[in-house]
Amino acid sequence: MTAAKRALDEGAHHYSDVLGLLTLRKEIVRKLAQDNSLSYEPDEIMVCNGAQEAIFLTFLALLESGDEGYCCQRPVSPVTTGLVRAAGGVVVDIPSGERDGFVPNLEKISTLITPRTKVMAVVTPGNPTGTVISPAHLGKLAQLAIDHDLTVLSDEVNELLIYPGFEHVSIASLPKMRERTVVVNGFSKAYAMSGWRIGYLAAPSDFVSALILLKHTASLATATVMQEGAVAALASARNSYKTMLIEYQLRRDLLTTMLDGCGLTYATPGGATYVYANIDGTGLDDEAFSLALVRETGVLVYPGNILRGRGPSPRSFFVARDICGVRSWRVSCRGFSAQTVGCVLVQTWRCSVRPSFSRFASSALEKGKGHDNCAGIDAYVA
Repeated sequence: MTAAKRALDEGAHHYSDVLGLLTLRKEIVRKLAQDNSLSYEPDEIMVCNGAQEAIFLTFLALLESGDEGYCCQRPVSPVTTGLVRAAGGVVVDIPSGERDGFVPNLEKISTLITPRTKVMAVVTPGNPTGTVISPAHLGKLAQLAIDHDLTVLSDEVNELLIYPGFEHVSIASLPKMRERTVVVNGFSKAYAMSGWRIGYLAAPSDFVSALILLKHTASLATATVMQEGAVAALASARNSYKTMLIEYQLRRDLLTTMLDGCGLTYATPGGATYVYANIDGTGLDDEAFSLALVRETGVLVYPGNILRGRGPSPRSFFVARDICGVRSWRVSCRGFSAQTVGCVLVQTWRCSVRPSFSRFASSALEKGKGHDNCAGIDAYVA
């Protein structure tokens, strides 16, 4: 923030290059070399308005109407699938299961590839499962991409939030994969800069050059002052995430212990800030469970069907942003009639729920009015 304020004071309020500030692109090149064993030039980096813009531009460039873009693990954030559709593509779901840790099923993937399949989206660590795809499994996905001449979009925004016992490897670093991979990353997770809306992509120069017109048309450039903040983050705060990671691991361990005590199952997340648990044992579907939870404990959660876009789901998902909030949640949930906690993405943010963040939230808050425990929402899913 100091760097951004200084940049504003010094007049950094004009357009930057469409690709982004050269100083930032050089820092990104250095980061990719040091952290991911990837070698790029500054003209192979494009700075974007968040990782979402980077993903959208990639799909716009690669997909024509009716082309298939498939997500090699499901569930996945609805952002990814929504951007495939917005670019005119067809989403191909590759279901993955809790028993296998939500790791992509190679056999299912190979049977669903068609001549219209153009893009494979790989998200590791996954959202909302926290699944970290092992190097060995990534190698097999890479071979599939090579065999079928697919472009890989590698979403690595959670790459630094990896828990002990797990390892992040960029699929672009594997043999013959750099030339067919678009690496997407950003500053929202590891640097807690979600409101700055700054991300980037790294890809071969001919592909990045082809994106320049799209980027110029979509947003012309990323805000210069935000880029200056990102330069400072990479140059002087590279290890700041380590403190957060220790705290996130404490929260993950507390939450999974609570889920164990409720008799609920889940795949232990290897990274990110999510736990995606199975509430099937409660006898409630995701929306009924979530509404009961907000009414009786003041905890607001995302029901799992927002990831599927249709019908009830036996899951909801959870991330705790405040350890005290998790503990108070545990106390309040002891009397919860369903005697379970679901897979909640929890953020202690008392009386501060955004009214438009989802249809479900509005419904939950409306139905919770008048209930003693809903006078102030103790936590909500972000």
